[in-house]
Amino acid sequence: MHKHNDTMKPLFIFLVCLILGLIGGQYRDADALARLVKVPLVSSTIQAAGSLGQPVVNYYTRVSIGSPPKPFNVQFDIGTNELFVPHYSWNPFNRNLHYSSGFQCKDSATCVKNTNVFKIEYQHVKLEGKRYEDVINLDMAHYTPGTELTSGAAAGASTSTALNVSTTAAAVPSRWRQSFLAIASASDGRFSPLKVDGFFGLGAASKSMTGIGSILTNLHNANLIDNLQFSFWFNPILDSAHGGMLILGGVDTNLYTGKIYWHKLPAPQSDRWTLALQTVTLGSQPVGCLTPSRGGCQAKFSTGLSDIYGPHDDVMKIYSFLNTTKSSTGIQLIDCRRIPSLPYITFNIDGIPYYLLPSNYVRKTVDGTIFKKETCYVAILPTNDEANTWTLSTPFLGAYYSIFDMTYGQIGFAALK
Repeated sequence: MHKHNDTMKPLFIFLVCLILGLIGGQYRDADALARLVKVPLVSSTIQAAGSLGQPVVNYYTRVSIGSPPKPFNVQFDIGTNELFVPHYSWNPFNRNLHYSSGFQCKDSATCVKNTNVFKIEYQHVKLEGKRYEDVINLDMAHYTPGTELTSGAAAGASTSTALNVSTTAAAVPSRWRQSFLAIASASDGRFSPLKVDGFFGLGAASKSMTGIGSILTNLHNANLIDNLQFSFWFNPILDSAHGGMLILGGVDTNLYTGKIYWHKLPAPQSDRWTLALQTVTLGSQPVGCLTPSRGGCQAKFSTGLSDIYGPHDDVMKIYSFLNTTKSSTGIQLIDCRRIPSLPYITFNIDGIPYYLLPSNYVRKTVDGTIFKKETCYVAILPTNDEANTWTLSTPFLGAYYSIFDMTYGQIGFAALK
């Protein structure tokens, strides 16, 4: 009898381990199979569209609003909580597009109108419009199945990850109800040259100043995603039409490698994606956050801007060290042949250094002459708007895989595959 028990022990232990292994595997699989909405992004560069004559890079996708669905090209911006497209009565956004008219509530059988007029400010432009609620579809139909998106560590780097849009993008458009603004007037026409109709905010707040609920929360309530997270991968090859991927609901492990470094937002209920910033250095030379007695530095993040913005004096130091030349419009030019020998820029967050290579912060532009002369400029611009604040936009975010977590109020960065 004892011999029989001794014989059965290894089998019993094996079965227990097998069951535990299967259970563990189920949990791992459950994490891997978290519901995500994967949104391919289109990249578009408009020459001389910036305030200083610099090119503007937009990363956008197509959504459809209403019943029947009306298409709009929108850019997702983590720097705002507002969502807006043009009203049918005023449409400067898409002057260059074939989507020639704005949103009109009476054309949609599912539209709910709010009679209040709202005023907002976005990128220093004052906008005014009415709020509506309607059905929104993330429409993937205009992306060619089988087209590859590639990920690399830097512009021109060899690629190691290929994404097939036909498999990573949802075959059926994701559909949910969402409030948004239809803009009827603006203080200037800054957005006119851009190939976007509007902007959908992915700010850190659960609601915007105009009472619009978060896209992420609404997707979660509609059972389209499991987690209140989203992440971005931007294609570092700027001349590619495939701008990258927005992952709503979590992360795509095919797009990053190694550890995710998490950083808590300074304020638990912050409405903006901001982090404390310790130092900014160019090579080994300190250039930013040098006066902590003034309250320290902060980094705020935006996917609606294609240049980095920093305090005026700090950015002037960068120009001086790089020996740039000011153009007639105000951007700082640099000889394109110098790019390989330029120093990297380091942003230190919670003691972790995040490096920008010259290929991240120096951009190429083409002049308007028949010769299409190529010049390079430093995509870091000075601002006097906020002391000790750096706006880290797509040149920074494109250097890393970036994750934004609303549940725990944190931002994570990982190395690109």
